[in-house]
Amino acid sequence: MKAFQRGEVQAARALFLQADTAKHSPPITYNIARCEEMLDHPQAAVDAYETYVAEAGEAGEYTPAASVALVQIKRRAVQLIVESDPSGANAIVDGRTLAARTPTSVYVTPGRHLVQISFSLGNDRWNDEQSVEANVPGKTERVRLVRAKSAEELSPKVVESEEAKPHGLLGEVGFDIAVLQPLGNSTRVYRGGVGEETKIFGLGFGFHGAVGYAITPRFEILFRGFAYIGSEGTPPTFAWGAGPAFSFRVSRDVWIGGGVFGGRATTCRADCSPDGTIPGRAWGTDLVFAPQLDLSIAVLTMSYGQWIVSVSPSIYVASAPPVGEGDNHMLVIPVSFGLRTF
Repeated sequence: MKAFQRGEVQAARALFLQADTAKHSPPITYNIARCEEMLDHPQAAVDAYETYVAEAGEAGEYTPAASVALVQIKRRAVQLIVESDPSGANAIVDGRTLAARTPTSVYVTPGRHLVQISFSLGNDRWNDEQSVEANVPGKTERVRLVRAKSAEELSPKVVESEEAKPHGLLGEVGFDIAVLQPLGNSTRVYRGGVGEETKIFGLGFGFHGAVGYAITPRFEILFRGFAYIGSEGTPPTFAWGAGPAFSFRVSRDVWIGGGVFGGRATTCRADCSPDGTIPGRAWGTDLVFAPQLDLSIAVLTMSYGQWIVSVSPSIYVASAPPVGEGDNHMLVIPVSFGLRTF
C-alpha cells in the first residue's frame, strides 16, 4: 500500500500479486484491479474488479467503487472481438495470449493493436496476424481472420494412403457363390415318363485364387483359377476354369478388369445319370475358352491388402450333345468375397 501511495504502481502491483499468492483475500484482488486500471491494462482491471465483486458480493466494502470503476473502464476502452475461421484458435493481442480460444473478446486501450492467430490440430497448423485500428472509446470492434485455401487445397484430388497402393507381386483368394444359367429358352425334362418344358439353372459354391504382378499402382496382370460345385441334379452342377486376366484400379476402392479362361461348366435338373430313374436333361459345355468381366469394390483397406467384393460374369460358348435340342451356351455369374494382398 505504501508503494501504491508513493505512485510506484508497477512495484505495488507486483507486491499485491505476491501477497495474493501467499494468502488470497478479496481486498487484495481489489487493489490489484486498481493497479491494473492505473497501468492502462483495461482487460486485466475488468477481470480483477469482476472477481472482487463476485467474491465479496453486494455487501463488500469496495463493491460500490468496483462497480463504478467497471463502468468507467468499459467507457474508456474498446472491446475487441476476435474471431477466426476455423474457430478454436489461440488469440494473441499485443503479445498477450487471451484465456479463451476464438471466438473471444478483450478490452483494449484506443489505438492500433496487433492481433495474432495460432491454430494447431494434428498436422493442420495455421498462423496469421492483422493490425487493427480501435480508436473509438466505448465501441465494439470486430476482427476476423480467415485461413486462405492453398492452391493444393483448392484443386480436387484423390488422397490415397501408401498402404492402399499395390506394388510388385500379389495374390488373391476368396469364397464364391455362382449362378450357372443355360442361355437356351427351355429344355425338356422327363418326370414319370412325361416330358415337360422347364427352365433350369444351377447354383454353385466354391473358391477362386489368383497370382499376379502389379506393374503400376493402378494396373495388374493376373492368372486366375476357380472351381464351383452345387447340389442341383445328378451328377451335380459344377464349373471350373483358369486363365490370364488384368485389373485396373479406377479409384482407391474400385477395380475393373477382364480376362479369358479355359474351362467347363454343366448343370442338370432331375437325374441326368445314364441309369437315372427319373431321366433329366444335362446342360453343359465341352472344354472351351470364355471371356470374363470383373468389377471389384474394396470394403476394407489394411496395410497388408484389401478385402474385396467382386462380381465376374462370363459366358461359356459351346455346343454340347444332344445336338439340336437347344443352345448350350452357359452364363456363369459368380459373386465373391476375398482378400487381395501385395
